[in-house]
Amino acid sequence: KVINQGSEPIGIRVKVGHWDLDEQNRLREIAPTEQSLDQWIIVRPLKLTIPPGKSRTLRFAVRPYTRPKPGEHRAMIFLEQTGAYQKNAQGIAMRFRFGVAVYAHVGQTIRKGDVKAVVAEGRGFGVDIKSVGTANVRMNGKFGIWPANKFPGEESARQALAAVSGKEKKIARPRGAAIAGLLPSTPVLPGYRRQINVPLAEELKPGKYRLVLAGKLGTSKLARSHLFQVPQ
Repeated sequence: KVINQGSEPIGIRVKVGHWDLDEQNRLREIAPTEQSLDQWIIVRPLKLTIPPGKSRTLRFAVRPYTRPKPGEHRAMIFLEQTGAYQKNAQGIAMRFRFGVAVYAHVGQTIRKGDVKAVVAEGRGFGVDIKSVGTANVRMNGKFGIWPANKFPGEESARQALAAVSGKEKKIARPRGAAIAGLLPSTPVLPGYRRQINVPLAEELKPGKYRLVLAGKLGTSKLARSHLFQVPQ
């Protein structure tokens, strides 16, 4: 369902494409194949106009014309604004292009990933992940960073993170921690290896720190710690 919250009618053109994520985890449109989901999706309507304050519903069906191979198939349904550029409150003329990711799984779905490395510095850290299952894998959990001289131990740190609630990127700090937050849910596609970078809300002061990751990576437990130094 697409809602026009503006004061003018909005024209929309619908397209379907094949995609992956580049080395910086940005969306990248790539050429379709016989086994890409975009070739099997039928969307109606392909063009529509939404009056101000109204909504319209797009419907799609998946109809493979060849036998799908086991594993994950993906597509992106793009909604592109047509007509004149719209000016926002700052006077910037723009059009929107919104993408809705669609995943289709054939056969058994295995969400498994390996953490190859963890790197950290004063402004953030990166988790190097390889997806070795049949579907995309994502981190789901929290992180905490403690000064090395206040670190309570790995098990106590993970228990402290589990006890902290929060839906924002920055969550309440466990006792003694310099900073804590939620891990991003950026997908790593099956067969890909990517570094997921996590910027910190506050830059760390020089010193020695211990980073703890707690949660899940796909269906596996995520429990890693990493000692690092922030130089002068």
